[in-house]
Amino acid sequence: MSIMKTMAILAAALLITIPINAAFAGGHMKGWEATGTQMPESSETVSGKTGSISHITSKDIWDYSKAPEGMPRVVGGYLSQ
Repeated sequence: MSIMKTMAILAAALLITIPINAAFAGGHMKGWEATGTQMPESSETVSGKTGSISHITSKDIWDYSKAPEGMPRVVGGYLSQ
C-alpha cells in the first residue's frame, strides 16, 4: 500500500472519529480550556493477509490556558499508538 493511500485512510479515520469522541467526552475538560498539537516522529505499517496495522510514535504538547493552581500550564509527552 502506498504512503499516500495510507495517509488518506488515516486522515479519513480521524475526521470520522474526532466528532464521535467529542460527543462521548462528557465535558471532562470543561473549564480547563486547552489546545494541543501532535508532531509525528515515526510511522510504520505492517501488512498481513487480512489487513494492515499502523504504529505511530509522536510528541504531544498541551497548553491549558486556565490550568488549576499546582498544575503545569504546558505539558507534553510521547504517544505510541
